[in-house]
Amino acid sequence: MHYPQEAADLGIDGKCYLSFTVNTDGSVGDVKVLRGVPNCPECDKEAVRFMKNLPVWTPATVAGKPVNTYFNLYFEFNLY
Repeated sequence: MHYPQEAADLGIDGKCYLSFTVNTDGSVGDVKVLRGVPNCPECDKEAVRFMKNLPVWTPATVAGKPVNTYFNLYFEFNLY
């Protein structure tokens, strides 16, 4: 993950909350920003880019069969 240069120059930090799906094949899909970093769309774009480029996950299973699973998580951008 890369801290957006514009955000660093302006001293912007905060949390970007995302929702996403781990599909039955383990791929990450349907990444959405639930609540972005205030005044920093670049941070939100970087968090989405990062999620979309993650390696394949192990999908959840129900009764031995893979199922789509929905997650929420946040990325914290800070300058310390």
